[in-house]
Amino acid sequence: SINFEIKEDTIKQAFIPFGPIKSVNLSWDPVTNKHKGFAFIEYEIPEAAQLALEQMNSVMIGGRNIKVGRPSNMPQAQPIIEQLAQEAKNHNRIYIASIHHDLSENDIQSVFEAFGKI
Repeated sequence: SINFEIKEDTIKQAFIPFGPIKSVNLSWDPVTNKHKGFAFIEYEIPEAAQLALEQMNSVMIGGRNIKVGRPSNMPQAQPIIEQLAQEAKNHNRIYIASIHHDLSENDIQSVFEAFGKI
């Protein structure tokens, strides 16, 4: 569902806000020398992939509303993904280190409020 003129770098820039990307793979048609309208993005961490799934579906890129989902050949991974997602909901405390001594608690809170209720 992605525009056939979209380049790999454009896709990467749209999805990198969710976390570090390990790879972007476009499937190419050897006859037309264009990609087939879909891509696979692999993130360094599973949580980044989950965020992208939740927030990028139906977003307009290159004049088209894209569809974002898991690859259809991954049904064996779905129970593990669901288990990790459930476990992540139960753990809501993070550790922050190397905080500059001039930052106040309010400064830190204002940064992290962008990601949800604190």
